[in-house]
Amino acid sequence: METMGGLTRLNITSDDYHRRHKNVAKNLFGFEDRTKGGKLSSWDITKQFIKDMWDVNHVEPTISTILDDSGRKKPMSKFEQVLITLMWFQNLHDHSYLASIWGCSKDIIGTTMKWFE
Repeated sequence: METMGGLTRLNITSDDYHRRHKNVAKNLFGFEDRTKGGKLSSWDITKQFIKDMWDVNHVEPTISTILDDSGRKKPMSKFEQVLITLMWFQNLHDHSYLASIWGCSKDIIGTTMKWFE
């Protein structure tokens, strides 16, 4: 996964990636453990927030969760849709930038945002 370079749909949802890059989730999604001596990672807090708010579970990504057998991109999972929206709320990235990370069109990003309206 690391050889893919930069943020991608595959690594941005990966527990392993967030273990190795501890500040990514805090910077992208805005969550951190502010308790004294807190030991929860920003990624773990992000996943729990999504579970608590929308009852959406994280599934560790693989190539087969993102691409079908013929190599076409599968639709975004609800978990991915929530992350996209959290990235936008936290950082106000434009749709083109988010689309480049998630490997989709900016129209899909816009449609994803409407899920929260």
